[in-house]
Amino acid sequence: MDFSNLNRKLELEMNLKEGLIDRVMKEEDDWRFTIQIVSIFDHILSHLISKSLSNDEKLRSIVQLMPISGIKMGKIKFAKLLLNFTHNEIKLLKEISEIRNIFAHQPHHAFSSIDDVFEDFPKEKKKWLIQLLGEFHLNQEESISELGSSHISRFFRNCCEQIVSSMRLKLNMLTIKHHHAESKEIELELYRKLNGHLDIEDLLNELELLDDLDSPND
Repeated sequence: MDFSNLNRKLELEMNLKEGLIDRVMKEEDDWRFTIQIVSIFDHILSHLISKSLSNDEKLRSIVQLMPISGIKMGKIKFAKLLLNFTHNEIKLLKEISEIRNIFAHQPHHAFSSIDDVFEDFPKEKKKWLIQLLGEFHLNQEESISELGSSHISRFFRNCCEQIVSSMRLKLNMLTIKHHHAESKEIELELYRKLNGHLDIEDLLNELELLDDLDSPND
């Protein structure tokens, strides 16, 4: 399925260069792909986290300074708390971020493949990672456990595409939430003017009563 148009909307909202996501997804070199896709994830998470809190530009500039996978205060930790990513999505983000760090900070892995990095992992981690990628992969006709470790890179790339799709969904949900909040603020202001309310607490209490009356009976 071609997600180009959907990715264009995400890029526009995230202030990313048009076509960047598709170009990175088509990057054949694992070293370049991993460093670039984690950079995109880092950027998008900054926007999503700040939007989930207040959508304030000053807050976003602070969030951008946090590392993506910091042990105590990383963007992935905030994404888990605020954005309802699935457990597997969080684990995948951590793993692809770790591989990015290996590529960036271990010169002997420069321009090597994800498959090569995988081969250097301990046996138990290999087993765990294959299980994670297998659970993440949607194509039931292919099983990574049957294809073997030489296909790790391809499965990782497919999972990254799913992460991008999930991020598009999170953005849409946050946009709807903000539109709803803005509509509620307008509703509150109109109600206050029409009814002469000066005490916001009284107004909120009355609106809660109205919501209860409008709710269908169980």
